[in-house]
Order: sequence, then structure tokens, then C-alpha cells
Amino acid sequence: MNPIGWCDRTVNCRGGCDFGCPYCWAREQAKRQKQRCILCYLFIPHSHLERLTQITPRQKPQRIFLDSTWDWNTYGIPLGELEPIIAKCQECPQHVFQILSKFPSGYSRFRFPANVWLGTSITREGEVYRVLELRQAANGNLCFASIEPIQEQIRHRFTRSELDWMIIGLETGHRKEKVIPDRAWIDELLLNARQEGVPVYVKDNVVDLFGGSYDIREFPLATSGASTTR
Repeated sequence: MNPIGWCDRTVNCRGGCDFGCPYCWAREQAKRQKQRCILCYLFIPHSHLERLTQITPRQKPQRIFLDSTWDWNTYGIPLGELEPIIAKCQECPQHVFQILSKFPSGYSRFRFPANVWLGTSITREGEVYRVLELRQAANGNLCFASIEPIQEQIRHRFTRSELDWMIIGLETGHRKEKVIPDRAWIDELLLNARQEGVPVYVKDNVVDLFGGSYDIREFPLATSGASTTR
């Protein structure tokens, strides 16, 4: 089973991150890569552009997450390592490509084709400003927020003009300080999304904790933002 759920597959043309988030899922996953790539195992930022060959115009349509183990807008990544990825997105219009970043204002440096969905990660109220930056930088591309791992109650009311899609997920792993949310945190986000007409994907770990009534798996339509379910 795909542990991410809201994509069909991941293709990471880079690996590694210097941010050091204490709840980082990708750093734990990297520990499985020792026999494949020592830099991936050590989580040191580096390029894997050869993985672009995994994506071809003849494949059936998929949702492909491009940066589950790195951040697109990390300072210092040469543009020459990002432009070939954008070119691949243009070459394969049948796919939807999903990108996440903690620094969404950096998206403004690029012109993405319409089949690229641009997202930002937020975990707490103080990071909501990223959503506002995202819409400004997206230049018309579909915008989504991954509220994962939720670390506190988020009281901001997201509007349909801010977001086309919302993902909600919990912290994984077993760290001592792991945050277990209140049900009210999730309910408030779901009510907000329903009132604004924003489709929502609720991850399995929320369903496992709070029950089947939270089993909501909606996706936006690439052009209109209307929801579909799977």
C-alpha cells in the first residue's frame, strides 16, 4: 500500500534535507536506503535526475508526488536541476504532478504547466501565512495545503480563494514528544472545508485514531477544483 495515499506514486529526483524537523517521516524512510545510495541513507541533499526516466508519455495517467524526500524551494538547489523536472511535467501532460514546499513563495521563480499542483506544508497556526504566499506564487496552478503532521489546533478559516484542496494527517513514528491531536482539531478543519467547498483528503492515520466517519478521500479536478472521491 502507498503510505502517502493521496498520490499514486513518488518519484524523487533529489534526496535529503537540512531542515531537521523533529517529526520528519522522510528521514526515517531514508534509513532503508543504505544499500542503494549512501547519500540518501545519510539524508544529505543530492540529485537523482536519472530517475526522470521512470516517467514517460506512454504511461497511464497517475498522480505523481515529486518531492517526498526533499523540498523544491530549498535554498541553493541549482535551477539546472529543477528545470529538467519541469520539462518532464510538460512532456507528460497525462499525469498530475504534485509538489510540496515549506517555502511556497519560491514557486514564483518558475512557470509550471497546468498539470502541476503546487502545495505547502503547515503543522500549526503560525505557519498559515504559507497558504497566502502559495496562492500569490502559484500563477494560476492548483493550490493545496498538507496539514500534516498536525501539531496544534489551527483556528484560521481557509477560504476557497486560498485553497483548492486540503490534506489532513497525523504524526507518525514513536518519538517521545509525538503529538496526538484532539478530535476537535480535525472536526474544525473538516467543517471549514465543507463550508467553503474545499475537497479534503483525510489520511489513514486519522481514520485509525478516530474511526471510519473520517474516511474522506476527495481530490480536486485539475481545472475547476470540484471534488472527486476514490
